[in-house]
Amino acid sequence: MNRTSQRTQPTSLVEQLKRCLLIVVSLLVCVLILSFPVGIYNSNIQHNLDEQKAALQEGQNNILLTMVNQETGLRGYISTDNTVFLEPFTSGRTQYLLAVRQMKDQALGSDLSETTTALAQVEERANAWYSTYAQVQLKNMQSGKLATARSDSNGTVGKALFDQFRASVAHLQAAIGQDLNTLQSRLDIISRLSLIIALVLSVVALLLLWYTFTRFVNVLHEQLTILKTRSKQLGSGDLSARVQELTYHELNSLGQTLNTMAEELATRSRELEGSVEELATRTRELEASNAAMYQLAAIVEYSGDAILGKTLQGVITSWNSGAEKLFGYAADEVIGKSVSLIIPPVARKSCRKC
Repeated sequence: MNRTSQRTQPTSLVEQLKRCLLIVVSLLVCVLILSFPVGIYNSNIQHNLDEQKAALQEGQNNILLTMVNQETGLRGYISTDNTVFLEPFTSGRTQYLLAVRQMKDQALGSDLSETTTALAQVEERANAWYSTYAQVQLKNMQSGKLATARSDSNGTVGKALFDQFRASVAHLQAAIGQDLNTLQSRLDIISRLSLIIALVLSVVALLLLWYTFTRFVNVLHEQLTILKTRSKQLGSGDLSARVQELTYHELNSLGQTLNTMAEELATRSRELEGSVEELATRTRELEASNAAMYQLAAIVEYSGDAILGKTLQGVITSWNSGAEKLFGYAADEVIGKSVSLIIPPVARKSCRKC
Protein backbone atom coordinates (compact mmCIF):
# COMPACT_ATOMS: atom_id res chain seq x y z
CA MET A 1 0.00 0.00 0.00
CA ASN A 2 1.49 3.36 -1.01
CA ARG A 3 1.91 6.34 1.25
CA THR A 4 -0.85 8.28 -0.48
CA SER A 5 -3.48 5.68 0.37
CA GLN A 6 -2.29 5.60 3.98
CA ARG A 7 -2.65 9.37 4.40
CA THR A 8 -5.60 10.33 6.51
CA GLN A 9 -8.27 12.35 4.82
CA PRO A 10 -8.69 15.91 6.15
CA THR A 11 -11.75 16.42 8.34
CA SER A 12 -14.03 19.42 8.16
CA LEU A 13 -13.29 21.98 10.86
CA VAL A 14 -16.90 23.12 10.99
CA GLU A 15 -18.33 19.59 10.99
CA GLN A 16 -16.04 18.43 13.79
CA LEU A 17 -16.97 21.47 15.87
CA LYS A 18 -20.65 20.80 15.18
CA ARG A 19 -20.31 17.15 16.29
CA CYS A 20 -18.55 18.10 19.53
CA LEU A 21 -21.09 20.79 20.31
CA LEU A 22 -23.90 18.34 19.52
CA ILE A 23 -22.48 15.85 22.03
CA VAL A 24 -22.15 18.53 24.72
CA VAL A 25 -25.63 19.93 24.08
CA SER A 26 -27.06 16.38 24.07
CA LEU A 27 -25.53 15.69 27.49
CA LEU A 28 -26.93 18.94 28.89
CA VAL A 29 -30.33 18.19 27.39
CA CYS A 30 -30.21 14.69 28.91
CA VAL A 31 -29.43 16.26 32.28
CA LEU A 32 -32.43 18.55 31.94
CA ILE A 33 -34.70 15.76 30.68
CA LEU A 34 -33.67 13.44 33.50
CA SER A 35 -33.79 16.15 36.15
CA PHE A 36 -37.34 17.15 35.25
CA PRO A 37 -39.08 13.76 35.84
CA VAL A 38 -36.81 12.99 38.80
CA GLY A 39 -37.74 16.35 40.34
CA ILE A 40 -41.43 15.68 39.74
CA TYR A 41 -41.07 12.17 41.20
CA ASN A 42 -39.28 13.45 44.31
CA SER A 43 -41.86 16.22 44.69
CA ASN A 44 -44.72 13.72 44.48
CA ILE A 45 -43.02 11.40 46.95
CA GLN A 46 -42.45 14.29 49.35
CA HIS A 47 -46.07 15.39 48.97
CA ASN A 48 -47.33 11.85 49.63
CA LEU A 49 -44.98 11.53 52.59
CA ASP A 50 -46.26 14.79 54.07
CA GLU A 51 -49.85 13.66 53.57
CA GLN A 52 -49.10 10.28 55.14
CA LYS A 53 -47.41 11.98 58.09
CA ALA A 54 -50.42 14.23 58.63
CA ALA A 55 -52.81 11.27 58.29
CA LEU A 56 -50.85 9.14 60.77
CA GLN A 57 -50.65 11.95 63.31
CA GLU A 58 -54.35 12.63 62.88
CA GLY A 59 -55.12 8.91 63.29
CA GLN A 60 -53.02 8.75 66.44
CA ASN A 61 -54.79 11.81 67.87
CA ASN A 62 -58.20 10.34 66.97
CA ILE A 63 -57.36 7.07 68.72
CA LEU A 64 -56.27 8.91 71.85
CA LEU A 65 -59.26 11.28 71.72
CA THR A 66 -61.82 8.53 71.27
CA MET A 67 -60.31 6.50 74.10
CA VAL A 68 -60.34 9.57 76.37
CA ASN A 69 -63.99 10.11 75.48
CA GLN A 70 -64.74 6.48 76.39
CA GLU A 71 -62.84 6.73 79.68
CA THR A 72 -64.44 10.07 80.59
CA GLY A 73 -67.95 8.87 79.73
CA LEU A 74 -67.50 5.65 81.68
CA ARG A 75 -66.13 7.50 84.69
CA GLY A 76 -69.02 9.97 84.61
CA TYR A 77 -71.55 7.16 84.35
CA ILE A 78 -69.98 5.31 87.31
CA SER A 79 -69.85 8.45 89.42
CA THR A 80 -73.40 9.70 88.69
CA ASP A 81 -75.26 6.59 87.53
CA ASN A 82 -76.57 8.83 84.75
CA THR A 83 -76.94 7.02 81.42
CA VAL A 84 -76.32 10.29 79.57
CA PHE A 85 -72.61 9.68 80.09
CA LEU A 86 -72.89 6.40 78.21
CA GLU A 87 -73.39 8.26 74.91
CA PRO A 88 -69.74 9.48 74.64
CA PHE A 89 -68.60 6.03 75.78
CA THR A 90 -70.65 4.25 73.10
CA SER A 91 -69.92 6.69 70.28
CA GLY A 92 -66.28 6.87 71.34
CA ARG A 93 -65.97 3.11 70.93
CA THR A 94 -67.32 3.29 67.37
CA GLN A 95 -65.05 6.24 66.51
CA TYR A 96 -62.08 4.43 68.05
CA LEU A 97 -62.62 1.33 65.88
CA LEU A 98 -62.94 3.55 62.78
CA ALA A 99 -59.75 5.45 63.65
CA VAL A 100 -57.84 2.20 64.18
CA ARG A 101 -59.01 0.81 60.84
CA GLN A 102 -58.06 4.00 59.02
CA MET A 103 -54.66 4.08 60.65
CA LYS A 104 -54.03 0.46 59.70
CA ASP A 105 -54.77 1.38 56.10
CA GLN A 106 -52.30 4.25 56.32
CA ALA A 107 -49.61 2.03 57.86
CA LEU A 108 -49.75 -0.69 55.21
CA GLY A 109 -46.40 -1.74 53.75
CA SER A 110 -42.97 -2.66 55.03
CA ASP A 111 -41.84 0.97 55.17
CA LEU A 112 -43.89 1.54 58.35
CA SER A 113 -43.07 -1.65 60.20
CA GLU A 114 -42.36 0.11 63.52
CA THR A 115 -45.64 1.99 63.26
CA THR A 116 -47.55 -1.22 62.51
CA THR A 117 -46.01 -2.97 65.53
CA ALA A 118 -46.71 -0.02 67.83
CA LEU A 119 -50.27 0.26 66.53
CA ALA A 120 -50.87 -3.42 67.33
CA GLN A 121 -49.66 -2.74 70.87
CA VAL A 122 -51.99 0.27 71.16
CA GLU A 123 -54.89 -1.84 69.97
CA GLU A 124 -53.96 -4.59 72.43
CA ARG A 125 -53.81 -2.15 75.38
CA ALA A 126 -57.06 -0.46 74.33
CA ASN A 127 -58.85 -3.81 74.06
CA ALA A 128 -57.44 -4.83 77.46
CA TRP A 129 -58.87 -1.68 79.08
CA TYR A 130 -62.18 -2.13 77.27
CA SER A 131 -62.67 -5.86 77.94
CA THR A 132 -61.16 -6.27 81.41
CA TYR A 133 -62.26 -2.97 82.93
CA ALA A 134 -64.91 -1.07 80.96
CA GLN A 135 -67.17 -4.02 80.22
CA VAL A 136 -66.87 -5.33 83.81
CA GLN A 137 -67.75 -1.89 85.21
CA LEU A 138 -70.77 -1.62 82.88
CA LYS A 139 -72.02 -4.98 84.17
CA ASN A 140 -71.47 -3.90 87.76
CA MET A 141 -73.44 -0.71 87.17
CA GLN A 142 -76.23 -2.44 85.26
CA SER A 143 -76.53 -5.13 87.96
CA GLY A 144 -76.69 -2.52 90.70
CA LYS A 145 -73.27 -3.17 92.17
CA LEU A 146 -72.50 0.50 92.53
CA ALA A 147 -70.14 0.05 95.45
CA THR A 148 -68.10 -2.50 93.56
CA ALA A 149 -67.97 -0.33 90.46
CA ARG A 150 -66.96 2.71 92.52
CA SER A 151 -64.41 0.89 94.67
CA ASP A 152 -60.86 2.19 94.78
CA SER A 153 -59.44 -1.12 93.69
CA ASN A 154 -61.43 -1.10 90.46
CA GLY A 155 -60.53 2.57 89.92
CA THR A 156 -56.86 1.72 90.39
CA VAL A 157 -57.10 -1.16 87.93
CA GLY A 158 -58.83 1.05 85.36
CA LYS A 159 -56.31 3.85 85.79
CA ALA A 160 -53.39 1.44 85.44
CA LEU A 161 -54.84 -0.05 82.28
CA PHE A 162 -55.51 3.39 80.78
CA ASP A 163 -52.00 4.57 81.69
CA GLN A 164 -50.62 1.55 79.85
CA PHE A 165 -52.75 2.58 76.88
CA ARG A 166 -51.40 6.12 77.05
CA ALA A 167 -47.84 4.76 77.18
CA SER A 168 -48.51 2.66 74.08
CA VAL A 169 -49.86 5.77 72.30
CA ALA A 170 -46.66 7.63 73.19
CA HIS A 171 -44.68 4.69 71.81
CA LEU A 172 -46.85 4.80 68.68
CA GLN A 173 -46.01 8.48 68.25
CA ALA A 174 -42.30 7.71 68.56
CA ALA A 175 -42.61 4.82 66.06
CA ILE A 176 -44.42 7.05 63.56
CA GLY A 177 -41.65 9.64 63.89
CA GLN A 178 -38.97 6.97 63.45
CA ASP A 179 -40.59 5.47 60.33
CA LEU A 180 -41.26 8.88 58.81
CA ASN A 181 -37.69 9.98 59.51
CA THR A 182 -36.44 6.82 57.80
CA LEU A 183 -38.64 7.51 54.76
CA GLN A 184 -37.56 11.16 54.74
CA SER A 185 -33.90 10.15 54.93
CA ARG A 186 -34.40 7.72 52.05
CA LEU A 187 -36.09 10.42 49.99
CA ASP A 188 -33.30 12.88 50.83
CA ILE A 189 -30.73 10.32 49.68
CA ILE A 190 -32.57 9.85 46.39
CA SER A 191 -32.79 13.61 45.92
CA ARG A 192 -29.10 14.10 46.70
CA LEU A 193 -28.17 11.19 44.44
CA SER A 194 -30.22 12.69 41.62
CA LEU A 195 -28.57 16.05 42.18
CA ILE A 196 -25.11 14.46 42.22
CA ILE A 197 -25.81 12.57 38.99
CA ALA A 198 -27.06 15.77 37.35
CA LEU A 199 -23.99 17.66 38.56
CA VAL A 200 -21.65 14.88 37.39
CA LEU A 201 -23.24 14.83 33.94
CA SER A 202 -23.07 18.62 33.79
CA VAL A 203 -19.41 18.58 34.81
CA VAL A 204 -18.70 15.88 32.21
CA ALA A 205 -20.43 17.99 29.57
CA LEU A 206 -18.44 21.08 30.59
CA LEU A 207 -15.16 19.12 30.69
CA LEU A 208 -15.91 17.69 27.27
CA LEU A 209 -16.68 21.19 26.02
CA TRP A 210 -13.43 22.49 27.53
CA TYR A 211 -11.43 19.59 26.07
CA THR A 212 -13.04 20.05 22.66
CA PHE A 213 -12.31 23.76 22.45
CA THR A 214 -8.80 23.34 23.91
CA ARG A 215 -7.93 20.67 21.37
CA PHE A 216 -9.62 22.68 18.64
CA VAL A 217 -7.65 25.83 19.52
CA ASN A 218 -4.34 23.94 19.81
CA VAL A 219 -4.71 22.17 16.47
CA LEU A 220 -5.97 25.36 14.83
CA HIS A 221 -3.03 27.35 16.22
CA GLU A 222 -0.56 24.69 15.07
CA GLN A 223 -1.93 24.59 11.54
CA LEU A 224 -2.24 28.38 11.29
CA THR A 225 1.42 28.57 12.38
CA ILE A 226 2.33 26.21 9.53
CA LEU A 227 0.43 28.38 7.05
CA LYS A 228 2.05 31.54 8.44
CA THR A 229 5.55 30.04 8.21
CA ARG A 230 5.07 28.83 4.64
CA SER A 231 3.62 32.21 3.64
CA LYS A 232 6.69 33.98 5.05
CA GLN A 233 8.99 31.58 3.18
CA LEU A 234 7.15 32.25 -0.07
CA GLY A 235 7.23 35.98 0.63
CA SER A 236 11.00 35.87 1.17
CA GLY A 237 11.49 34.22 -2.24
CA ASP A 238 11.73 30.56 -1.23
CA LEU A 239 9.45 29.15 -3.93
CA SER A 240 10.29 25.56 -2.89
CA ALA A 241 8.29 25.95 0.34
CA ARG A 242 5.16 23.78 0.42
CA VAL A 243 2.32 23.25 2.90
CA GLN A 244 1.88 19.64 3.98
CA GLU A 245 -1.49 17.91 4.29
CA LEU A 246 -3.39 19.58 7.13
CA THR A 247 -5.96 18.02 9.45
CA TYR A 248 -8.88 20.34 8.75
CA HIS A 249 -10.37 20.45 5.29
CA GLU A 250 -10.82 24.24 5.21
CA LEU A 251 -7.23 24.96 6.21
CA ASN A 252 -5.97 22.19 3.96
CA SER A 253 -7.74 23.84 1.00
CA LEU A 254 -6.01 27.11 1.86
CA GLY A 255 -2.66 25.30 2.09
CA GLN A 256 -3.17 23.62 -1.28
CA THR A 257 -4.04 27.03 -2.75
CA LEU A 258 -0.72 28.36 -1.45
CA ASN A 259 1.02 25.34 -2.99
CA THR A 260 -0.64 26.04 -6.34
CA MET A 261 0.41 29.68 -6.16
CA ALA A 262 3.98 28.60 -5.32
CA GLU A 263 4.01 26.21 -8.32
CA GLU A 264 2.74 28.99 -10.58
CA LEU A 265 5.31 31.44 -9.25
CA ALA A 266 8.08 28.87 -9.67
CA THR A 267 6.99 28.27 -13.29
CA ARG A 268 6.89 32.00 -14.02
CA SER A 269 10.24 32.42 -12.33
CA ARG A 270 11.80 29.72 -14.51
CA GLU A 271 10.28 31.33 -17.60
CA LEU A 272 11.63 34.72 -16.47
CA GLU A 273 15.05 33.24 -15.88
CA GLY A 274 14.98 31.82 -19.43
CA SER A 275 14.02 35.24 -20.82
CA VAL A 276 16.79 36.92 -18.84
CA GLU A 277 19.30 34.39 -20.16
CA GLU A 278 18.13 34.98 -23.71
CA LEU A 279 18.34 38.75 -23.19
CA ALA A 280 21.85 38.38 -21.81
CA THR A 281 22.85 36.31 -24.86
CA ARG A 282 21.51 38.91 -27.25
CA THR A 283 23.18 41.67 -25.26
CA ARG A 284 26.51 39.88 -25.58
CA GLU A 285 25.93 39.43 -29.32
CA LEU A 286 25.06 43.14 -29.66
CA GLU A 287 28.13 44.10 -27.68
CA ALA A 288 30.28 41.93 -29.96
CA SER A 289 28.65 43.49 -33.02
CA ASN A 290 29.21 46.96 -31.61
CA ALA A 291 32.81 46.12 -30.85
CA ALA A 292 33.30 45.04 -34.46
CA MET A 293 31.66 48.20 -35.66
CA TYR A 294 33.81 50.30 -33.34
CA GLN A 295 36.87 48.47 -34.62
CA LEU A 296 35.84 49.05 -38.23
CA ALA A 297 35.11 52.69 -37.47
CA ALA A 298 38.53 53.08 -35.90
CA ILE A 299 40.15 51.52 -38.97
CA VAL A 300 38.28 53.89 -41.24
CA GLU A 301 38.98 56.88 -39.00
CA TYR A 302 42.69 56.41 -38.75
CA SER A 303 43.35 55.08 -42.26
CA GLY A 304 45.85 57.08 -44.37
CA ASP A 305 43.45 57.02 -47.30
CA ALA A 306 40.65 59.55 -47.67
CA ILE A 307 37.41 57.75 -46.87
CA LEU A 308 34.02 59.43 -46.74
CA GLY A 309 30.43 58.31 -46.67
CA LYS A 310 27.40 59.85 -48.37
CA THR A 311 23.74 59.28 -48.92
CA LEU A 312 22.11 58.54 -52.26
CA GLN A 313 21.33 62.23 -52.46
CA GLY A 314 25.03 63.12 -52.16
CA VAL A 315 24.98 64.34 -48.56
CA ILE A 316 28.23 63.61 -46.70
CA THR A 317 27.65 61.48 -43.59
CA SER A 318 31.21 60.49 -42.52
CA TRP A 319 34.65 62.01 -42.97
CA ASN A 320 37.91 60.47 -41.80
CA SER A 321 41.25 62.06 -41.01
CA GLY A 322 42.66 61.03 -44.38
CA ALA A 323 39.90 63.03 -46.07
CA GLU A 324 40.70 65.99 -43.84
CA LYS A 325 44.35 65.85 -44.94
CA LEU A 326 43.48 65.36 -48.58
CA PHE A 327 40.73 67.95 -48.97
CA GLY A 328 41.61 70.34 -46.16
CA TYR A 329 38.16 70.29 -44.54
CA ALA A 330 37.48 69.23 -41.01
CA ALA A 331 34.73 66.70 -40.43
CA ASP A 332 32.32 69.15 -38.84
CA GLU A 333 32.74 71.45 -41.87
CA VAL A 334 31.57 68.95 -44.45
CA ILE A 335 29.27 66.46 -42.69
CA GLY A 336 25.73 67.22 -43.71
CA LYS A 337 26.79 69.11 -46.82
CA SER A 338 26.76 68.08 -50.48
CA VAL A 339 29.63 66.04 -51.83
CA SER A 340 29.94 68.61 -54.64
CA LEU A 341 31.85 70.73 -52.15
CA ILE A 342 34.99 68.67 -52.73
CA ILE A 343 34.54 68.19 -56.49
CA PRO A 344 36.41 70.67 -58.66
CA PRO A 345 34.20 72.92 -60.79
CA VAL A 346 35.57 71.39 -64.02
CA ALA A 347 34.50 67.90 -62.96
CA ARG A 348 31.15 68.82 -61.49
CA LYS A 349 29.30 68.50 -64.80
CA SER A 350 30.66 65.03 -65.44
CA CYS A 351 29.91 64.03 -61.81
CA ARG A 352 26.48 65.62 -61.55
CA LYS A 353 24.99 62.24 -60.78
CA CYS A 354 27.52 61.38 -58.01
